[in-house]
Amino acid sequence: MISNLNHKGRFINLVNQPLGINGQMKSSGANVIRNKFQERFTIFDKSENKFQNVLKEHTIEVERRVPKLGVMLVGLGGNNGSTFTAGILANKKKLSWETKNGTVSANFYGSFTQCSTAHVGFEHSDKTGELKDVFMPINSILPMVDPVEFEIGGWDISKTNLYDACKRAHVLEPDLVE
Repeated sequence: MISNLNHKGRFINLVNQPLGINGQMKSSGANVIRNKFQERFTIFDKSENKFQNVLKEHTIEVERRVPKLGVMLVGLGGNNGSTFTAGILANKKKLSWETKNGTVSANFYGSFTQCSTAHVGFEHSDKTGELKDVFMPINSILPMVDPVEFEIGGWDISKTNLYDACKRAHVLEPDLVE
């Protein structure tokens, strides 16, 4: 059984832990995660009216070290650029602000790498004989850049600074802009 919850019910990061797939996932030293897997598919030959089953082996290699990531935005002072930058900064500083619906805290809801899960296999119950799907957060399966570590830059046709651009765009709550 693969469990990605710690004793407090929170997700734990399995990237730095040995996670095996039928004993095939191997670590080449501390720097690389290497995995071999087999893909099965069928090729159909129309001229001979024959099917051929094919077994193809693949090796995937991923560096454990997560590099710095720079994001260069054309139109940094526009609605999308200023909202993106403000969202990253709000999460980095763990900000909360008041809205008409109450207090809201910064989060990465909607972020594929921060919120999404992937189906990683099945868990078998000896009691019932049933298979249960096992899902894990995407960012705990492979090393990924933490969005709060993004280096953000860009340019805009307007000479307005980001503070004034955020106020002008009216897409952020006034308390968050201040």
